[in-house]
Amino acid sequence: MRIFCANVVELSITNLNILEGGYKMRNMNLPGYTAERSISESSYQYLKNLFSDDTFITTARIKPGLTTNGVIIKQAQFIPQRPSTVIGINLSGADLTGLNLTGADLRGANLIGAKLSKADLRHANLRDADLTGANMTGANMSGATLSGVKLISANLSGADLSKAKLWQANLREVNLSGANLREANLGGADLISADMSGADLSEANLQNTSLLEVNLSHAILTGCKIYGISAWGLKGVPKEQLRLVITPDGESTITVDDLQVAQFIYLLLNNKNVRNVIDTITSKTVLILGRFTPERKEVLDIIREQLHKHDYVPILFDFENTTNQSLLETIMTLAGMARFIIADVTAATMVREELRSVVEKYSAKPIQPLLFNGEEEYITLTEMRTGFKNILPTFTYENTADVVSGLSDGVIKPSENWIAARKIQLVNGGKTDREIELEKKIADLEKQLQKA
Repeated sequence: MRIFCANVVELSITNLNILEGGYKMRNMNLPGYTAERSISESSYQYLKNLFSDDTFITTARIKPGLTTNGVIIKQAQFIPQRPSTVIGINLSGADLTGLNLTGADLRGANLIGAKLSKADLRHANLRDADLTGANMTGANMSGATLSGVKLISANLSGADLSKAKLWQANLREVNLSGANLREANLGGADLISADMSGADLSEANLQNTSLLEVNLSHAILTGCKIYGISAWGLKGVPKEQLRLVITPDGESTITVDDLQVAQFIYLLLNNKNVRNVIDTITSKTVLILGRFTPERKEVLDIIREQLHKHDYVPILFDFENTTNQSLLETIMTLAGMARFIIADVTAATMVREELRSVVEKYSAKPIQPLLFNGEEEYITLTEMRTGFKNILPTFTYENTADVVSGLSDGVIKPSENWIAARKIQLVNGGKTDREIELEKKIADLEKQLQKA
């Protein structure tokens, strides 16, 4: 059993209970006894006023022969007194493992490197305290006030912080793995590089928090408020991330089920400029694939210029400037954003395989091949036309003047006409106008046969 005492020769303990023999004595002096542990006198006086009679039991060894009415004093117990407020007390490095500090007022306390493993700090007030590097594994801080606290590099693994107030707390590089943060208020907190793997943040307030390089592997985020969150470079996959509230308090609630896209969705809903960007990406982008050698760069410039004049946004993927052989993923991403695709298949050695993948995956996007006059269309492209109707007739050109004069009618209009026809086809259940016309004629013939 541990005891705490001041570093003094004689210690006057008031309100002493004699547990053996049933005696109660007050204002008794115990000169010269030894203790298992010592802390500073100021810290002792503060702790003495905090502990209740069922949490701070001391064992005193009295000098031989010293008795009280024939009863040897073996145990002493503090009677609870009204807690005092000691703002800014220095308990740095103190070993307070397992202590009951329920409701303690530790505002501004210096607890750097303190050992508070499994300590009971329920509803304690640690506002603006410095707990840098503290060991608080398994500590119970449910309902505690930790606003503005410094917990840099502290270890709170397995700690209970449910309903704790951590507003604007500095939690950089803190270990919160497996911690209970249900309904905790972490608004404005700095969680950069924190380890929150396996933590339960259900219904927690994460509004305006910084979650840069945070480990959220197997964390539970269901029901979190995440308006204003900054989440970049997240590590791991959360176990649950449902009903994430992306709107601020006081507005109609909008929820999403993915932290990574939450910021984007909110910006999309509330920022006109972002909506314009999305509209540009989905309705105006044209992907240009080709191998534009130095002597043919002029063709590329003309294509770009003409597309700009028609209010398109050209994106070029030039195979001439790349040495990376793993290009497919990038090309497929760009193709997925494009309204239609222009593929210059002149000397198409480097574009063939990638173009085939684009044609097969995006059969609902028109592909407009370009070919320098005099070159032959490669065989694979001709074969693909039989199975994929989105490959338009090849536009041939001999010089830049042909591109300028023919791009509108030979490239842009055929692509837009195909898109318009595709929309009508979808409205008609996926049938082309020709198919609908044939079905009508067949139906008319059947009627005529029935009459006959």
